[in-house]
Amino acid sequence: MADNAGELSREPGPRLRVAQVNDIAAVGSTLARAMNRLGVEARLIEPWRPAARLRYPWKAAALPLRAAGIVGAGLAARRGGFDVIHVHFARLGMIGELGGRPYTLHVHGTDIRGVVPGSLWGRETAPFLRRARLVYYATPDLREWVEPFRRDAIFLPNPIETDVFVAAAAKDAAGSAAESAARSSGAPHALAQRDLLVGVRLSAIKGLPAILDTLRHLARSRPATTITIVAQGEGVASAVAAAGPAAIVVPRTSREELPALLRSHRLALGQLLVGAIGNYELECLASGVPVVTRFDYEGIYPSPPPIVAAAGGEEAAARIARLLDDDAAMAELAGRGPAWVEANHSAVTIAGRVLADYERTGQVRAG
Repeated sequence: MADNAGELSREPGPRLRVAQVNDIAAVGSTLARAMNRLGVEARLIEPWRPAARLRYPWKAAALPLRAAGIVGAGLAARRGGFDVIHVHFARLGMIGELGGRPYTLHVHGTDIRGVVPGSLWGRETAPFLRRARLVYYATPDLREWVEPFRRDAIFLPNPIETDVFVAAAAKDAAGSAAESAARSSGAPHALAQRDLLVGVRLSAIKGLPAILDTLRHLARSRPATTITIVAQGEGVASAVAAAGPAAIVVPRTSREELPALLRSHRLALGQLLVGAIGNYELECLASGVPVVTRFDYEGIYPSPPPIVAAAGGEEAAARIARLLDDDAAMAELAGRGPAWVEANHSAVTIAGRVLADYERTGQVRAG
C-alpha cells in the first residue's frame, strides 16, 4: 500500500503538499515524516496553545489567546498552499475550515470520548465532524463515541517509526549478548536492567485505580521488583506510595531518548481500563519490551498483539511476577513484539494508507 500511495507524488508536476495540524501523541509529526519518505511534501503545524496544561476554570481565562492560536494555525494552513489539511483533535476542526481546503479530522481520545451529539461539546464538534471529507479515530474504543457523528469514520492504527525502536532493540540485544559473555567469564559488566517500567500516564482514563492495585500487590508478592515510574499524570505520588521503596521516579523523556528508556527495562505496565493499546504500549513492543496491559479488541487486527492481557490489578501483578521469573517466556514475547508492530503499525505503511484515503475522498487536487 505504501508503494502505491507513493505514486501520488511521482506524477509529473508539483508534489502533493500536506499539512499535519497538531501533534497529539506524536502522530502528526510521525505521519509528516513518513509522508516525506514517500515523496510527499508534508509539514507539521502546531497551534499556539497557552495554558494547555492548566485545568478549568483557570484554562478558561486563556480562551481568547487560545482562539488566537487556532486562527493563526488556520491562516498558516491557508497561506501554505497545501493540497490536504489533516487536523488532529475534533474541536480543532475549525482550523480545517479556516484552511480553505477539504480536510481530514482525526480524533484521539479526550476530544471525543464521552461526547454525545446533544451535549455542549457535541454541538460544537458535530459541524467539523460532519463537514470533514474523512474522519479517523486512533484507538478502537473510540468507535462507539465517533460513530453517532460519522458512521463512516475509520479506525487508523497509530503510526510507529518501527525502524527507530527496532534498531534500539537490535543494538541492546547485541549488548546483552556481550554482557552475558562477560558475566560467564567473570569480567565486570554494566548495571542490569530494571524490572518494570510504569510509563503509562497515571490518570483515571488509563485505569489509575487498577494500576495502583497492581503496584500494591506486586510490592507484597515480589518486593525485590525494581520499578521505574515516569512522572506524568495526577497519580504519580500515589503510584510511588503503592510501589514502595524499590520504585524510582524519572521525568518524561524526549522522543530521541525514549528508545533507551524503554530498553532499560525488562517489562512494561500499560493501561488497565479502556482495553486498547496506545503509543506507549506499541513503542514498548517495537523495542522488544513485553507489555502487561488490558486488551479487549481481539478482532481489530489480523493477528492479536503479543501482549500479556490483564483485566485488573491482582491479575496484572501475578502475571508481572510470573514473567519476571521466566526468562524463556520473556524472551519469546520480546522477540514477537517488533515484527507485530511492523506488520500492523509501521509509519510508512500507515502513511501510505492515509494518502490513498485522501485520494479516494477527493482531497487531492486533480492535475
